Amino acid sequence: MPFMFRTGRALSALGSLASATAFVVAVVALPIASQTAAAAEATLSEHSIEQQIGALVPSLEDYISANMKGFDVPGVAIGIVAGNKLVYAKGFGFRSKGGAPVDTQTLFQIASVTKAFLSTTMAIAVDRGKLHSDDRIVDLDPEFQLRDPWVTREFRVFDLMAQRSGLPPYANEFLTVLGFDRSARIRSLRYVNPVSSFRSTFAYTNTTHILAGRIVARAEEQRTGMRCFRARFSTRSA
Repeated sequence: MPFMFRTGRALSALGSLASATAFVVAVVALPIASQTAAAAEATLSEHSIEQQIGALVPSLEDYISANMKGFDVPGVAIGIVAGNKLVYAKGFGFRSKGGAPVDTQTLFQIASVTKAFLSTTMAIAVDRGKLHSDDRIVDLDPEFQLRDPWVTREFRVFDLMAQRSGLPPYANEFLTVLGFDRSARIRSLRYVNPVSSFRSTFAYTNTTHILAGRIVARAEEQRTGMRCFRARFSTRSA
């Protein structure tokens, strides 16, 4: 025998239940639909960017060749990343005049671009709890000392990369030319007179970054900062 609702109240309750169910389904479905649409839009956007880059490649390569000639650059390698994907990579010219051709595996000296790698490595160490941004340097490296005792005591991890130590630009970098090692350069900072107050003025230095590399390497239990970099980012470096 089929079940039948015999009262208006029962029918009303059934209608309310159906409405509530429909509302819940709609509430659940909306985020799913939004996420699906966002994912589709992101995929479409990345595809569109790749297409735009592909369309620009001929003019880009003409621009690179013209400027290599204009600036007398023997060789370069170019890579373009879109959406965490390498969408273009090509070598141009030669490693030296009359030398082997540049390709996408050619190693270049990248100078202070390594500071970006060091900053990222330091941030990873902080994220892993190996360091804290406001740790005092004297607690991490007791040999560290600047001429001002207060600055020495207050110098923190985040100060190492900020280029506002109060030291003069390129402080004591000539020591490398004279044959002194990195530890000697770091130790020499205690004899340098500051040229500005602490954390007030930008002044480009490299020795503070040498110290930063040593501290990160110790925190990550690596022998050198370069080994720490290689472990994180690269299987091909020199």
